[in-house]
Amino acid sequence: MDNQKDLRNTVKLYQRHIFVETGARSWYARVEDSDETVARLVQALDRSPALMPITKVTAYREHGSATGRDFLVFPDALRYAASAEQPEDRIIRQLAGHDLEVPLASSSLEGTYFFVCVHGERDERCGRCGPPVIEALEDYLSAQNVLSNWHVYPCSHVGGHRYAGNLLIYPGGYWYGYVTPSTVSMIVDRVAQGRIFHPLFRGQMSPRS
Repeated sequence: MDNQKDLRNTVKLYQRHIFVETGARSWYARVEDSDETVARLVQALDRSPALMPITKVTAYREHGSATGRDFLVFPDALRYAASAEQPEDRIIRQLAGHDLEVPLASSSLEGTYFFVCVHGERDERCGRCGPPVIEALEDYLSAQNVLSNWHVYPCSHVGGHRYAGNLLIYPGGYWYGYVTPSTVSMIVDRVAQGRIFHPLFRGQMSPRS
């Protein structure tokens, strides 16, 4: 860590983050080229000028997921699950700011969510650095029991692949860069204490105005 640059203020302004479960183990360099659902969501947001500049869209993978199509939305901390009764097109319309006559069903997200970029097709550094960080996170969280309700997910490009491994923590929207298996315990311990591990802290989601 001694030879690394100051990471503060390396997170671009955003106020909402949508994670889309794609059911895939890897993605093309542009996730929109890999997954039609992500492409439709990005296109819908592009048609909502007030939402697109402040909204990030990222693909993620849940363990054991086969079909995907869950949408996790922060800072709302809500999960929208696509189904026959609630097709993903309706979810996309609502997330893009369209008012729907019948409100969508959602569930509250509880606990702490860790997202690690493993997007090797976008940048080989993320593909190389991300998986060991995920393994270290799961091992440490399982062994130490410092957080009672936690979730660790691999995800696609989030921004700043030069800072790999990149780790995002929600619901607060805290970003860390240059994360390695040896620094995972220090970050997790700070999270459990409601504090920030400043040496690797890149910034966080901006509060809504």
